[in-house]
Amino acid sequence: MAEAGHGGPDPSIPGPILRIDVVHGDGSVTVRLQGEFDLSSAGVFDYRIRPLLRRYDASRIIIDCSELTFIDSTGIWHLIRLAKTAEHGHLTLTGASPFLLQVLALMGAEEVFHLPD
Repeated sequence: MAEAGHGGPDPSIPGPILRIDVVHGDGSVTVRLQGEFDLSSAGVFDYRIRPLLRRYDASRIIIDCSELTFIDSTGIWHLIRLAKTAEHGHLTLTGASPFLLQVLALMGAEEVFHLPD
């Protein structure tokens, strides 16, 4: 544990373990999510992704979930909230695991995304 007043983060407390890569393309953007998307990383997700909604129509935003190793209800809620606040079309969700697709279907939320085959 870090000593009080020592400065710097305490290495015994894990930080967000979600990596977010934003790749701007020809009029679109791909957001690659890698790792675990849960309560500890939701704030980072919002901070990195929300500005994209002002820059791109929803139909030009692709969320790639193929490298997510874990997503909990908080992560799913943040994806749905993002999709519901987006304008001009649906966000595209690619690489979603069968688990994620099943949860979206159970919640009736799969219709807020474009889910390519």
